[in-house]
Order: sequence, then structure tokens, then C-alpha cells
Amino acid sequence: MAAAAGAFDAPRAVAVSSADLLAGRVVVREQLDGLEPATESDGFTTAVSWGCVIAAHDLRIVDPETRQERAAGQVGEIWLSGPSVAAGFWRKPEATEETFKARLVDPTGAEPERDPGPDYLRTGDLGALLDGELYVLGRIKDMVIVHGRNLYATDLETTASASHASLGADRTIAFSVGEDSEERLVLVHELSQAAQHDLDAPGLFQVIRAAVLREHEIDPSAILLVRPATLPLSGERLAREMAYWRDQLQGAPTAISLPADRSRPAEMDYRGGTVPFEIPADIVSGLQALARSRGATLFMVLQAAFAALLHRLGGGEDMVIGTAVAGRPRMELEALAGFFVNTLALRHRPRGEMRFTDLLDATRAMVLSAFEHQAVPFEAVVEAVRPVRSLSHAPLFQVMLVLQNQDGAAAGQDLDLPDVAVTPVAVDGETAQFDLSLDIAPAAAGLEGSLSYASALFDAATAQRLAARFGLLLAGIAAAPETLVAALPVMDTDERALVVSGFNATAVDYPRDRTVLDLFEARAGTQPDAVAVVDGARQVSYGALASASRRLGRHLIGLGVGPEVMVGVCLDRSAELIVSLLGVFQAGGA
Repeated sequence: MAAAAGAFDAPRAVAVSSADLLAGRVVVREQLDGLEPATESDGFTTAVSWGCVIAAHDLRIVDPETRQERAAGQVGEIWLSGPSVAAGFWRKPEATEETFKARLVDPTGAEPERDPGPDYLRTGDLGALLDGELYVLGRIKDMVIVHGRNLYATDLETTASASHASLGADRTIAFSVGEDSEERLVLVHELSQAAQHDLDAPGLFQVIRAAVLREHEIDPSAILLVRPATLPLSGERLAREMAYWRDQLQGAPTAISLPADRSRPAEMDYRGGTVPFEIPADIVSGLQALARSRGATLFMVLQAAFAALLHRLGGGEDMVIGTAVAGRPRMELEALAGFFVNTLALRHRPRGEMRFTDLLDATRAMVLSAFEHQAVPFEAVVEAVRPVRSLSHAPLFQVMLVLQNQDGAAAGQDLDLPDVAVTPVAVDGETAQFDLSLDIAPAAAGLEGSLSYASALFDAATAQRLAARFGLLLAGIAAAPETLVAALPVMDTDERALVVSGFNATAVDYPRDRTVLDLFEARAGTQPDAVAVVDGARQVSYGALASASRRLGRHLIGLGVGPEVMVGVCLDRSAELIVSLLGVFQAGGA
């Protein structure tokens, strides 16, 4: 802290004129009660005292351009000197000289004869001294100086962003540039994904210019519209991006629950396998036509379809599916060699009673929103969301879908690059980062891809069935996209017949003249040591089960149980449940 509290019980708050602040001076209009804010619409801004300068320290308010000290009540950069100020940056002498070794300039221009005075830390904060107390009023970078006027960049940015409904908030940067010995205002607005499709650039320029001129009485020298994710992540914008991902992923399931061949182990071993699959061209054409009709993309259709499949397989109505993005939103990065890929966590909420087209519409809106916030590295998103961490699964999501935009990228076809021969080599996937991961790419025959699976959870045959079900579901979507999610096909004719009829064909021939108790007693008599019941770690033999059930039967007879007498049994699945049922039979009850 550069200042400590003065001799008052509570921080002093005052209402200062907003117009005077823009003119570079602080004029107190009203002493406020506690920290009650002044009303901005009345032309006042609240300023709160940070207290007086602590002992052995020197604090000055300085013009950041001339480096000359400003008078009390005037706004300038806060410079600080004293024993609590650091010596500089580690191994950065030039930055240290600029920030930690600042010197005041004599307003007369005279050079100091002896001691040039102390070195000051340039804080980058704007403030003023009133009655010996410090008021912090903003940051230097928040101020734009044009034609001698001090304008707050945030005010200009808010006005520009709010001038048209298609622009969206927090997407404008305002700054000044020198041109012909004059400072001119430049506005750069980052378009959203949706705004790119129906862009009327001349109309937007006119609307933005009129709004800024009306609100701030200044005409922007230039207005630039840039592609999504082009503007750099400033501290403030990064905070907003982090807040978006926290809100988007708050309360998401810790891990997806799918029917697997084995229970999830306590720790991932990253062993896996891969099965290939193909989607025929006629089905892909139907999916692309559906995407066009809903203003979506093939990727969005595949995402929605995968979410629908996982829902049908028991994944629930709230799930997160990961994807990879190229990380090249800027045009100048498109031809640059290097690895820019980032990972996004896309949250889906499929329900069986939804039409697939409704699920696709929801997926489209969610994907567009996520892509507009793709600049935050996935590792930072994990830190911001702080999900429950476990060694048994990946954080935030455990299933992934990636659509390559390079023809044949998933199929291993040669890549056509200038002066370079690139031949992909197919590698047997023996590792898996996630439970399931779909990697798909366009091909001459439609779509080709692979499904990677964690061997600790799934067998190869199960993964093959999952890939086949995905193909069946896509075919159903292409044929009838208005179908309810719960009614989309996930089984072929043979599998449906097996499930409906084959698994239910449980009829077994047995002696019709003997009861269940007769059959049990016969087995207990011939194989008394054979295991009859397994209950966790316990094993009960036929002989022990027969003895226990007979004892219980005699006890029930003593209580009046006999033929045609009903006996209620309420027990968990256990060896005791089997003993109880056989005991009732032993007593002749039902």
C-alpha cells in the first residue's frame, strides 16, 4: 500500500464532478455519508480516500508525459519512493530503469547541480492529493487524451459497444494515436461469431461514429472491425472470460456415467484402443442439409448427435463434451507453422422429449458462445472452475469429439503442402486420455474417423458397438431430424430382435411334478459342499443353506405358518434373503 489511514474513524468519501475529472482536476462537490456512492447520472463520481502517506515515504502526483509534479487537487500519475518499494525487476534492467528509477523534472528545465533527488516507482495509477490524503482515480491506460481532452477509454468503449444490438458488450478497445502532431481516436471492435454472417460494415461504422459523437462530442478518426478472438486478453477482459467459463461449467457433473464393461478404477492407467468407423456420403449430405437449414455447421450437428447418443446410453441430461480448436483466430496465424490448439469444454443438456432439431438449436447457440471465449487456455479454465479432482478421470470432461477440417486427416491420406511431402502414418492407438474420444474428418466416401476408448472401462467389442450406434443415430437424424431424441435409432434390426426377444427367451425345461423346494433339497443332498450363494466376500454352500432354511421353517411353523399362509419378506439382496424365502417354503407358506 502506498498510503495508510489518517486520523479518522472511517474512510472519507466525497462526490467529485465528473466533468472536472475529465479536465484533470478534482473538485469536491459533497462530503458523502460513509461509502454511499454518488449518482453518476447527476454528473458526480464517488472518490474514496486511501489515507495519508506513511512515515519515511514520499508520494508525488506527477504529469506522466512531462514528469513534472502536479499541484494538490490535480490528477496525475502516483509516484512513490521509500523503504517499502522494491528495487526493481529481476534481471530486467531496462524495465527497472523505466518503472523503478523515475525522476522528477524541474518545471524550469534546469538540471540539478548536486543530488538529483530520490528514485520513484511509477505505479501506473491515476490519483490526486486532497488535504494530504490520497485518492486513487483509475489507471493511466484507462485514459485517452484527444485534442487536449481526457477521456476515459471505458466510457468510449461502452458507448461504441452499446450503439448497435449486433455488436455485443465488452468487445471494443479505444485508444489514441499520433497523426500530424495531433492525437486522434481509434476504435477497434471485435465481432462475434454470429455478427460475421450478416455484416453491414458501412452501417455499423455510421452507427458507432454517431453514438460516440453524440455522447462524447468527439469524432473517431478510424473504426476497425476485426474477427472474433483477435483482441488481446487484457486483465479486465481475461477476468470476464474466466467469469464466463465459471458460469458455463458451474454445477456440471464431476464425471459422466456410462454403462461400461468394468467399474472405473481408482486411478487412470491411460491404456486404450481404437476402432475405425465410416459415415456414408449420402448420410453426410443429409446432415449438411440439416445444418444449413438451421444456420448451423456439420460440427454442431455431430456434437448434438454425440450428446444425444450419450444420453440414450445412460449419460444423463447434463454432460460436458470436450473438443479441440485450431487456436488461429487471427488471419496472420493461419499460415504460421506451430501448435496453437486449445481445448474447449462444451456443456450439453439433452432430454429425451426434445426434438433433435431443438437440441441442435441449443447446441448451436452454446457452441457459438464458447467459440467467442476460446482465447482462454484450457488449463486456466480448469483453475477457474476448480472441479472436483480425481486420479480416476480427467477434469471437466471425459468424452471428446473432434472434427478435423483437413480432408482425410483422420483417414491417413497424404497432405498437399507446397514443397513438402507429408504422409500420415497410421498408429495403433494403445493409449487413451479420455473414456471415449471421437476423431472425425471429411473423406471422399463421406466421413471417416476413429473411436478411442479407455481399456480399463471398455472392451473393443463394446467400442465397436458404440461406433456402430453413432452411425445408426446419424442415419436416423439425416432421415427424420424432427424425431424425438428418445426415439432416435441406436440399434439395428438384429440387435433389437436380440434385446426384445432373445434376451427374454428365458424358458427352461424342468420337472413339472416337483417344486422349487424339492429341486433345492435334491441338489443339497447330492452336492452339499457346492457353492449355492455368493454374497460379497461370503460363500454359502447348499448344505449350509439347507440347514439354515430348515431351522427357519420350523420356527415359522411354530408361529402358525402353513399352507395358504402369506409371509412378508423385506430384506436386501443377500444370503439371508435366500434363507428366508426357502424357510417360508419349508414351512409350507407362500
